[in-house]
Amino acid sequence: MSAAIERSTAEQAQATKLVSKAMEKVLLMVGEIAKATTEQSRGIQLIVQATEKMRDVSTHVKTATNEQSINGKHISQAIELVSDKSGRYQGL
Repeated sequence: MSAAIERSTAEQAQATKLVSKAMEKVLLMVGEIAKATTEQSRGIQLIVQATEKMRDVSTHVKTATNEQSINGKHISQAIELVSDKSGRYQGL
């Protein structure tokens, strides 16, 4: 019976070592997952910043386009006025 207890104790010790090694592997994997999560979070922050910058640029382009349109209309009106006035003076 003493031999059976000794074998059982040895098996338990071996199983404990296996569980301990498995736990070490799990801890390593958890560490890698944590690193990957941190990197992913940083990447997402960069994407958000880039998106915000693109939105700002888009707003500036829209504003500039509207200003150009208004100024283009003013120029067209000025050209029409000059054209009308020059036509009147040509007839004199």
